[in-house]
Amino acid sequence: MGHRNGEILSVGRKTRAIPPLIRRALEFRDQGCRFPGCTSKHCDPHHIEHWADGGETKLSNLVLLCRRHHRLLHEGGCGVRMDALGATRFLDRRGRPLERSPAPPPIGLEAARDLVRQLEDAGILVTGKESMPAWDGEPMDLRYVMDCLWRPPPHLEALVARERAADRAA
Repeated sequence: MGHRNGEILSVGRKTRAIPPLIRRALEFRDQGCRFPGCTSKHCDPHHIEHWADGGETKLSNLVLLCRRHHRLLHEGGCGVRMDALGATRFLDRRGRPLERSPAPPPIGLEAARDLVRQLEDAGILVTGKESMPAWDGEPMDLRYVMDCLWRPPPHLEALVARERAADRAA
């Protein structure tokens, strides 16, 4: 994308701050966070080649990222590259491309009802009192707690028993 006179939008290394003209062009091009699967529209510009490392403040070296993914790139070891056509490639810590990511979970009353139905279909009863403490002041029964932690849930006991038997046989 260029300026009216056809020049590529860039201020070179003069400043790290994104001038309004480049910011508008960046928002027009990216339309929100470019991280795979993210739909956030509240974003910050990110220098692909960091300004401190010699990167220029130009449209082809910038990408819009939401705060969460901006922090992930700076602190989490992920990276981003842009090819000559402007396509971004996000990389994990090992340099492997992040091709897809799950869509954000649905929100709202209907989504909550669907979740409750799925839990009930799996045999998990949702009463609304799950987060209510039931402690009556008695000392903790450590043997019972450890038994609960180490024993598989009832719907998985048979599967775990088969896996243990297979391990013993091998």
